[in-house]
Amino acid sequence: MCVVGGGLTVLSANEIYQMSQLKHIDSVHVCEQLNKLVLPHYAAHGLVCVMLLLAGRWLLLLINLPLAVYRGLQFSKKQHLLNPSLVSSQNHSVRLYATIAVYAISELLYLHAFSQ
Repeated sequence: MCVVGGGLTVLSANEIYQMSQLKHIDSVHVCEQLNKLVLPHYAAHGLVCVMLLLAGRWLLLLINLPLAVYRGLQFSKKQHLLNPSLVSSQNHSVRLYATIAVYAISELLYLHAFSQ
C-alpha cells in the first residue's frame, strides 16, 4: 500500500515538475507526455481505494474517497485528459497541489497505520 501511495505521490510531483517547465517546453508536448500517465494514475488510485476497503481501513478510505470520486466523475465526463490551452490556468494548479496534499497526508497515515 505504501509503495503504491508513494508511486502516486511521485507521479503527481512529476506533473508539477512538468508544469514548471512550460516556459521552456511547448505545452502541447507536456500534455502529450502527461496524458500517457493519466489512466495508470487513476487505476492505481482506484486500486488503493479497493485495497483500503478490503483491509477495513475506514479512515484512510474516507480520506482517499473524495479524490477517487472526483476522478471518476472526470473520467465519466471525458474531462480527465489535460488540455494544452487550460494547463497553465490557476484552477489546474490548485487541483494539482490539492492532490499532492491528499497523497502526502495519505502516505503519512499509511506509514502510521501499518507500523502498528
